Amino acid sequence: MGSTPDIPSQMLHKKLQRSHSLTMDESIGGDESTADDNASGDHSLTKPLIQLQQDLDESADNSSNNQEVDDNESTVGLKLKMSCEMCKNYEIQLQEMQYNEVVMSLQLENYEKTIKQLRDELKKEQNFRSDLEEKFNDEAKRADKDIRELCLRVDESQRTIDVLAKSHQELRKEANDIIGNLMTQMEESGKELNRIQTDNNLLLGKYVAKSQTLQNETIDLPQDMDEMQFYCLKLREELITTLVAKERNEEKFKSEILFLKEQMIGEQQTKETIEESLTQDNDMLRSTVESLQTELKDVKGRYEENEQQLYHCSDRLSRLTDKSQHRIQELEIQNNDLSAAKAKFESDNSDLRNQVQSLQVELDNSEAVQKDFVKLSQSLQIQLEKIRQSDSEVRWQHEDDIVECNSCKKAFHSKKEKSHCCHCGRVFCHECNNKVIYSGPKSRPFKVCGVCHTLLDNQTACWFVNEAPQSPT
Repeated sequence: MGSTPDIPSQMLHKKLQRSHSLTMDESIGGDESTADDNASGDHSLTKPLIQLQQDLDESADNSSNNQEVDDNESTVGLKLKMSCEMCKNYEIQLQEMQYNEVVMSLQLENYEKTIKQLRDELKKEQNFRSDLEEKFNDEAKRADKDIRELCLRVDESQRTIDVLAKSHQELRKEANDIIGNLMTQMEESGKELNRIQTDNNLLLGKYVAKSQTLQNETIDLPQDMDEMQFYCLKLREELITTLVAKERNEEKFKSEILFLKEQMIGEQQTKETIEESLTQDNDMLRSTVESLQTELKDVKGRYEENEQQLYHCSDRLSRLTDKSQHRIQELEIQNNDLSAAKAKFESDNSDLRNQVQSLQVELDNSEAVQKDFVKLSQSLQIQLEKIRQSDSEVRWQHEDDIVECNSCKKAFHSKKEKSHCCHCGRVFCHECNNKVIYSGPKSRPFKVCGVCHTLLDNQTACWFVNEAPQSPT
């Protein structure tokens, strides 16, 4: 994370060009703000200018010595050359600062991309975790729903088994009651049949005994024919009555026997039907119980399987939660580190920008000083040329020959506007010839121009320190 990323040269070149253009725009836009800085920087330029003033004083005092004038020119050129070297150094430092700024900005962009990627990964991890938790909650809800349904089905099956068992018990009790009633009826029918058989046997034995009695009795037949006929008719009536009673009893007993047999057969069939129905019901209940037990076993197996799956899902969710939490903590640490690095790079970038701006201001000041030196050199060359020419002509200028000020080039409209410098004899306006020099044994005041005042008074600064040097015409 702390290593410098590889930066393509083309991108770096483009960044440098754009940074240089932005820096130049800022420097152009900040000329007004740097004017005060230039004014404050005039104090730093006072020493070389005073040195130039001293050189100019020496050249003015020795105006007849051309060699000293040439030396002054070479001194000015050397100082201008030194100023150019300083400007080049400032430009090199500025380019280095711009290069460092571009490198830092590219590193900052790379770190911002890395932070964005890490934030995207963190967001994806959070979305994955939320989706996994949602799926786990859905699976848990579905498992709880299945478990509740299975529990309801188990309870319903248990209730059905209880109802069927109760119904089976009731049917079995009812069948046992019916069988008991049938057995009772069969016993009663058997008893009735035995009674009838006994009665029949008794009747047979009675008649047999009666017949034996009749056979053993001595036949006492009447002697009279009428009595014999009456006796025969009586016996005949008794025989007919006996036969009728016998037939009636036989028919009665036969019908009772048939009824009892039919009743026994019906009861037997009813018993068999009930036993078959009970057997079928028992088989059906047994199959139902077996199916319910199988279903209950399947439900328990599914419940155990769901419990196992739920346990595995819970374990997996716990592991994934721990892993996600650990990953989130790592990403947060990386994000914090990258944020701190970003803040550091932004601070460094801000410092570099401030340094670039300060160097740009210094470069602008140096360029302005260089321009001032150029103008000063040209102005000094003009002044030196005029000093050289002063040896070949009269210094005093006639008022009628001059139509404008020798310093500010202001046009004259009358002689009252003209004023002679008491030292060089040239004509100036009153504003340019307002300096006073005290000279002579009585220290009389004399009005002189700014250049002569600088030459005559060593305690004052040069005229070009407070006034911008004029461009040559």
